[in-house]
Amino acid sequence: MKMAPDDVATLYNAACLFCVMSDYDRCFQCLEKAIDNGFAHRKWIENDPDLEPIRKEVRYKTLLDRL
Repeated sequence: MKMAPDDVATLYNAACLFCVMSDYDRCFQCLEKAIDNGFAHRKWIENDPDLEPIRKEVRYKTLLDRL
């Protein structure tokens, strides 16, 4: 994150890590920033098993609406 704080792949992978660690706020922060920076892989977000814990949250549905 320090080396590439705006890289969409770095942000997405960090989001997955934070989700696995149950740090959902940081997960959403990274996903939101990744989307702001051009991440557009909706299928990844919809199917990545690392993100399963957040799928029922309103913030998750809001993120999908942005893609």
